[in-house]
Amino acid sequence: MFELFVLLCYFCLWATGIWLIRAAYRIHFHREYRYVRDARNRPVENAQLVARPFAIMLACTGVGVLLLMIAIPLFHVPLKAWIQLLGLLAWSAALARHWISRKLQQPA
Repeated sequence: MFELFVLLCYFCLWATGIWLIRAAYRIHFHREYRYVRDARNRPVENAQLVARPFAIMLACTGVGVLLLMIAIPLFHVPLKAWIQLLGLLAWSAALARHWISRKLQQPA
């Protein structure tokens, strides 16, 4: 039963990485600013000002998740390390989101 749970988590992380890359693509090329959120997860008013760094942040996080998903079976990464590596990715994305929201608060 535990193996099934781990397998389900593994496939959900693939879907998360693909969604992050898709959201970055939609922001950068299709100019869909509904994915641009501030540090408190609220939509921003001037999303076009920070669309590019936000798309880069989403793309880097998505690529990081996908690279982790490739490395797990390739290098036999234990389950305890998954949590730490995903926490590092989430922390870096939160830090980038905080930097972007601070950029929005600065006067022009």
